[in-house]
Amino acid sequence: KSLVSQITGVEEIKHDMCLNTCIGFTAPFASLDHCPECTEPRYDQEVFEATGAKVPRRQFSTIPVGQQLQAIHRSPEGAVDLRQA
Repeated sequence: KSLVSQITGVEEIKHDMCLNTCIGFTAPFASLDHCPECTEPRYDQEVFEATGAKVPRRQFSTIPVGQQLQAIHRSPEGAVDLRQA
């Protein structure tokens, strides 16, 4: 875990994405193995053929807003600051 997640409890969520950044493999694209826009494979084919492991070629991170708000409200100062904003 990163220091930020240890202190705040806020953790990033990693999602696979197209190597060419056409799409993120989320929601309607979550089950696809190739990009519907450019047909690039989602997973590293060399690794898959050698080991059978599905290693994404590219990923992006998101940080859920709910966890951020919970982290701010954990301290009295954070809660007051949020109310004054």
